[in-house]
Amino acid sequence: MSETLSRLLLLVPTTLMLAACSVEPPPPLPEPSAELDLSASLGLVDPDVVGVSIDPITGQRYLLDRFAGIFELADDGSARLLRATDQFPVPEVLPQSLWTDFVAMGEGRFALTALSDGYLLDLEAETMIEYFCYEPEDMPFWEQQLTHSVTFDVEQGLIYAQPITFEQGSFEDPLALSSSVGAYSLDGGQPVAWFEMPEQDFLAHGAAVDLDGSLLLGRGNEIYRFDPEGLAERSLLGVIPGVELIEGLAVDAELGTLLVVDGARDRLVEVPLVAQPQGG
Repeated sequence: MSETLSRLLLLVPTTLMLAACSVEPPPPLPEPSAELDLSASLGLVDPDVVGVSIDPITGQRYLLDRFAGIFELADDGSARLLRATDQFPVPEVLPQSLWTDFVAMGEGRFALTALSDGYLLDLEAETMIEYFCYEPEDMPFWEQQLTHSVTFDVEQGLIYAQPITFEQGSFEDPLALSSSVGAYSLDGGQPVAWFEMPEQDFLAHGAAVDLDGSLLLGRGNEIYRFDPEGLAERSLLGVIPGVELIEGLAVDAELGTLLVVDGARDRLVEVPLVAQPQGG
């Protein structure tokens, strides 16, 4: 065998390996059209905003700071503390962690999530109850679930959450066993659908219902689409330019924008929603 041929054969595995590892970077989504400094708006030195939501009836925008509470956001970017966290009604079943996300459901009602549980806060009735448990009934006692994303589909009357299942005792650094999307009815928060995700440690930190009824999930600076009415598969839409760590999502249907909490830079940005092509 010639020396030249020997060298070529040695190069083949490396070339194939490089080709196999070649991954196209995700496409960028539209540039943010607006930006709000959360520290200045909320009047907090070190905000810890974990959710943004829009009232499905009034269009009022809300922010949840896990320590401070729920804020109303005005059109000019100013904010008013609607209810402090330590002034929430006390539920019979206490949450096992700080709040991880929330969604406005109209008429002063909010769904909030904590470790292994979802709660219904009714500020008009001054009540808070354990509302939906996003653990399957047959889950072993040594496993727990955690979600950082909850949203509300007003058209379908469903609450969605995207939890991971992990070994009990690993809350600070969860050892994920599986990842799922759960749907819950408004009638007592009963589970109506459960979808297993292919990536067992996928954990979104924001969820929203898009204009077409599919779910948008935010992880890192990436936006994914999940359609529970279609093939129930997750697809990557792209990355949001300039955003480092998504900590909340909401869709403004009237303006056609996606509200995104960037937890790394303590800001709220708006991104134009891109119309999806219709299948033929």
